[in-house]
Amino acid sequence: MTIADLRPQDKRAVGQAAELLVRLFAHLPSGWHTLEEGLAEVHGSLEPGRISRVALDESGDVVGWIGAIPLYQGHVWELHPLVVRPDRHRQGIGRALVADLECLARERGVDTIFIGTDDENGRTNLFGVDLYPDVLSWAARIEARHPDGEAGPGPGASIARGAFRRVENLGSPQMGSQPLPSPPRVFGFRAVLTGGGVRRG
Repeated sequence: MTIADLRPQDKRAVGQAAELLVRLFAHLPSGWHTLEEGLAEVHGSLEPGRISRVALDESGDVVGWIGAIPLYQGHVWELHPLVVRPDRHRQGIGRALVADLECLARERGVDTIFIGTDDENGRTNLFGVDLYPDVLSWAARIEARHPDGEAGPGPGASIARGAFRRVENLGSPQMGSQPLPSPPRVFGFRAVLTGGGVRRG
């Protein structure tokens, strides 16, 4: 497997990335329901300043796709999207894509990577729960559910129990009275959501 930039001229890879979005998210109300919607999302990820990377197998087929949207003059990246082909789940592809994105972020002096996630169809114990004011406590107790409502990791729904994962110290010169090392480091918030991907909320 190799990880490389997704390029507009690679029509095959662009089409396969769009097909992944539709395949994994068409069941959600706010997902991508047609190939045209998927292609529009992929082309948006190729705009100047955006990050769009694909994992390719030995045949050159897309088995995973990750992107990032720079915000706050490039100091913060929103991870969007992250998808892995269903027949390649649990093979470390998503983890490799996130690690690759973290390396790019460090090289470019990014302070923070963040991700927004949603549970739209009762796939976790947090569905319908008011998370405030104790969001971190709820995140620490997150559990996946089978489609029939039982607790436990359902098919295609593996959710990180510890939703927040500190990769290195978050990049502000000080947090409270404790000084943090300089330069700032990347903070990773990782989760693998229902359908095998992460979507923008």
